[in-house]
Amino acid sequence: MSNTNDEDNKIRTHEEEIIDSSELESYLIYEDIIDNDSSTKEKADRKAAKKLKKQLRRAKREGRADPSVGQKECDICTKKVDLLIRCTHDESLQWKLICGKCWKGASGGVVDGDSDHPYYKYGGLWKNRHAMK
Repeated sequence: MSNTNDEDNKIRTHEEEIIDSSELESYLIYEDIIDNDSSTKEKADRKAAKKLKKQLRRAKREGRADPSVGQKECDICTKKVDLLIRCTHDESLQWKLICGKCWKGASGGVVDGDSDHPYYKYGGLWKNRHAMK
């Protein structure tokens, strides 16, 4: 009997995640269908997509997902960030989510605003709860 290491049985997929070779076979089962029946192929495609979604959810839960998961865009500069400030800052008095860099210009760098920023009103913080710590 040959000694096999767990690392020998792992395969790196195109998503750069490590999974067991037996799991990889279940993801690729739709490619091995001999029957050309479209309903069977559609069912296999749905099954493969469902397994892939489950794998991505598991990676997100375990902290192996893409770091940009859950980020939102700043309403002013459209940069994706993990922390946004909800506030009003112009004549429209519409609530906006803005990043820290844009917040300094919108509020004058003061939490409650100042006389130079009469339309500024603070409305709380939004945090990405999926951000890596």
